[in-house]
Amino acid sequence: MNYNRFIVIIFAILVMVTNAVAFDATRQLYLPNSQEVQITPQQVNSRTAGEEAPDESASPAQQSETFRGVTIPPSHSYDPSQHRSLGQSINVNTFRPESMKEAGPLDQLPVFGANMFNGNFAGTYYDERNPAYVIQYGDRISVRVWGAFNYEQELVVDRLGNIFIPSVGPVKVMGISSGSLEGVVRGAINGVYANQYYDAYISLMTVHPMSVFVSGNIVSPGRYAGGTTDSILYYLDLAGGIDPFRGSFRDIDIVRKGRVVEKLDLYEFIMQGSLGVSSLQRGDVIVVKERGISVAAIGQVRTQAWFEFTSQVVRGSELMKYALPMPEVSHVSVRGYRNGSPMNAYLELSEFEELAVRDSDVIEFVSDAPSDTLSIYAEGELEGQSHYLVKKGTRLHDLLNHLEVDANTAALDAIHLKRVTVAQRQAQALADSLFRLEQNALTSSSDSVEEAGIRVKEAELIGRFVERAKNVEMQGIVPVVHDGEIANIYLQANDVVVVPTLKDTVLVTGQVVVPAAVVFNADFELDDYIAHAGGFSQNADKGNVLVAKANGHTLSAEGQELQPGDTIMVLPVYETKSIQLAKDLTQIFFQLAVGTRAILQPIF
Repeated sequence: MNYNRFIVIIFAILVMVTNAVAFDATRQLYLPNSQEVQITPQQVNSRTAGEEAPDESASPAQQSETFRGVTIPPSHSYDPSQHRSLGQSINVNTFRPESMKEAGPLDQLPVFGANMFNGNFAGTYYDERNPAYVIQYGDRISVRVWGAFNYEQELVVDRLGNIFIPSVGPVKVMGISSGSLEGVVRGAINGVYANQYYDAYISLMTVHPMSVFVSGNIVSPGRYAGGTTDSILYYLDLAGGIDPFRGSFRDIDIVRKGRVVEKLDLYEFIMQGSLGVSSLQRGDVIVVKERGISVAAIGQVRTQAWFEFTSQVVRGSELMKYALPMPEVSHVSVRGYRNGSPMNAYLELSEFEELAVRDSDVIEFVSDAPSDTLSIYAEGELEGQSHYLVKKGTRLHDLLNHLEVDANTAALDAIHLKRVTVAQRQAQALADSLFRLEQNALTSSSDSVEEAGIRVKEAELIGRFVERAKNVEMQGIVPVVHDGEIANIYLQANDVVVVPTLKDTVLVTGQVVVPAAVVFNADFELDDYIAHAGGFSQNADKGNVLVAKANGHTLSAEGQELQPGDTIMVLPVYETKSIQLAKDLTQIFFQLAVGTRAILQPIF
């Protein structure tokens, strides 16, 4: 077997496996069970203008016994009294329940409080010239006197703590507050000149900075300049902040002349806005002690982070005070080590409150309480509500019996679903394909220096395309109409039932000259619609044209009878010497078209 044939066989197997993964969630939905009742689009609960509304006085059980003449098992009925309207439809592309959000890797989990030290404290201007500021050696004072004698000068406090005013002499100002400065200077002048014969203006111009040492488990220990009114947060920020993995946010000492004068817990500042530290003095040392017990909180909490505790015994309730679990949390998963061996526990929330957690434990808060209801949404041509709470085990027919639509504008033969689990599978399959594409682009061989340069440029362009493709949201469309009948499938949580609008156009998009909506013409073939869009563009793959049906099916356009509401998608083609890259890109273009019902324009 030659090498090229081997590559083709391997590629075919990968495509088959990928497609099986991507559409496994929908395959069984497409196969109607012969023992289950089928419903046609004409049986959907619809009302035309002037038609009377159904009898709302009937009980839920009575309303669900028959489905436009078709019997429905009582166990599949739902209670309309549980309904509530959202006022608008919810798109599955943007709707993600909290329970489906996954925490990132633990090495990327932030340390609680570390985001304080990003320059906001160090870069904040603080006016030192306040009444409480104590004047020191080196401060500059502006003195202006007029009347009995005139004098104007900016004076510096000397080492003796004085400023010198001619005709008055030295005036002791060091050690007094800024608010008392003018009174002290005027008092000295009054000893020579009567107060009524002169006037004066005294102002503190610049202050002499003091130095404070920052040491311990800090990013950049050292000596830093500031003022007596600058807070400890200012100096910690100047030093780059606390080392998030070694330093403590809860055990910080203020050392003055070799003695600890105050201790600081930054959690009190974060949670309550209290610093509890008096003004620093020249020569003080801020010592950040070693980090205490660290516990990670992930899952359904308002704050996912590593939290620090200084006591030796930490209860679960202490962690909950900072992590703030969501109201729906019912259970807690605990992972850690006890006596050198791995430990895993799964507890109810009330049990966890009394549990003693240990250093490096990972606590995941989850909502695991059994629920007998599902949230189902509807969008499109509706005349009633768009949000339904239904019992588990409810089938699509049960919901359609209560779904009010406008029969004049709704395309009842195109009803389909959007399903979160299908969108997730499609996204995972796409991610796998994008990974293989990047690997092949980066490892492709070259026969010459010139070709190597082309391969490098090609890899760069493919890398940009991959980044764009990663941000695409899959729709998770599940077609339910087959041969004129709506499959009676089980509903899943957060399903969206889509009732499309009747259309009289065919949309032509992708690699055509002018993407356009063309009015439907029963006599038109595929080539006619493409011609109305200006024909194929230069990068069009003429042998790879898809049709996205209004009912959710995406098929090859070859041999398909086009209908109003269809979308013709012309896939792009990529010319390259690498057969593998061309195949990878073709598969990805197809996955994007099926998953999003749109064409992601390539940048190469």
